[in-house]
Parts: sequence; structure tokens; C-alpha cells
Amino acid sequence: MKRVPVLLGSVMVLVLLAGIGQAQQDPQLGVWILDPARSSYSPGPAPRSQTVTYTQIGRGVRVVGSGISGKGQAISTEFSYSFDGREHPARGFADWNSIKARQVNANTIEYTRFLKGEEVQTVTRTISADGRTATVRVTGEDAQGNTVDNNLIFVRK
Repeated sequence: MKRVPVLLGSVMVLVLLAGIGQAQQDPQLGVWILDPARSSYSPGPAPRSQTVTYTQIGRGVRVVGSGISGKGQAISTEFSYSFDGREHPARGFADWNSIKARQVNANTIEYTRFLKGEEVQTVTRTISADGRTATVRVTGEDAQGNTVDNNLIFVRK
């Protein structure tokens, strides 16, 4: 009779580990820290620091960012997306207020950013083959009409 609880406990551990393994299979998820020295911003200034966390929420992803801007101000941003072809609201960004996402492959997502319903920026986020680096390429216009051409490098925490 003692074998049943031990066997049941072992099965439960295996089920939990399988679930954790599935969650970790998405290379986009996790905590990412900006490497300002390897990143380029036009127009600048680049943030002094930025940490972005991607977490699974149902069939979508929640993205929460924090850090210090190039002018020394606190940064607090948040948005969620899913691959449903619709715009999703964003908070904390001066240049855009909604986003739409399209998955290119397991390591690459393309985003379209909108300001008041008008497309303003295109973003490609690619995770390296080893899963340690995210390259985020941003092109388009900021809220002042300036050309944006950013190449951000994030490292997995």
C-alpha cells in the first residue's frame, strides 16, 4: 500500500516537470536585460537600463518593462499580444499605444505598432539559436515625426 502514494507522487512530479518544460520551450519568454553598449538608437538617447519580462497568459504573452531612460527618468511599460491579427493596447509608450503581432517562426516575431490607429513602427524581435540573446530591430517614426532606426540587444537573465 505504501507504493501507491509514492507512485502517485512520482507521477505528479513528472507531470509538473513536463508542464515546466513546455513553458520553457518558447524562446521568447523570460526576463531580458538591455545591453546598452551593444545597442544603437536613432534618435537617442538610449535608455540607461531596461529590463523586460515576457510571460505566457492564456494564448497570449504579457510584456512588462522597467528601467531608466536616457534622460534619467523611470520607465514603466506594459502590453500584451496574441497572434490573432488584432491590435492590443499598450501603456507607457510616447510613440505608440497599440500593437499587433505575427509569429514568423519559433525564434522570430514581427510587431506592428500603432499610434491612434495609424501604423507608425515595425519591429522584428529575433532570439539567437542558443537562446541567450534577443535582437530587436525597430524602424518607423516617433510621435514627433522623426525617423526611428533602433537596434536593441537584450541578454537573457
